Amino acid sequence: LQAAVGQIAGRRVLRLRSAAADTTLADGLRAAGAEVTDCVLYANRDVLQPRLPDFDAVFFASASAVESFIRQQGAACLAAKTVLAMGGPTGQALHARGVRADVAGGCPTVEENLLSLAAYFVQKEMVCFHKQD
Repeated sequence: LQAAVGQIAGRRVLRLRSAAADTTLADGLRAAGAEVTDCVLYANRDVLQPRLPDFDAVFFASASAVESFIRQQGAACLAAKTVLAMGGPTGQALHARGVRADVAGGCPTVEENLLSLAAYFVQKEMVCFHKQD
């Protein structure tokens, strides 16, 4: 962390974000000595989905997606589904609404989270296979 602080201190950083994002990152950069301009580029809004397609797994990529989904569909429809949370804030948003993430993808890329989801299904299949023996 100290090495990063040495590289960040005195730098001017433009942080681009949604209106829903918190200021934790900007605050951390400032604490490391950066001059931060925190710029809101867009505001999240619900896009109504009156009916969901059938699904086995759901991939939440943001806390705001969790909030919108729960507002529209409720948490109960996730009870028998595989739930993937991309990142800590997304997992925390699910937990706060009483939903357990089966897969907690801590990596920031979609590709790595999809690999985590695939690994979860493979592991689940292996457990079922061994129980049959």
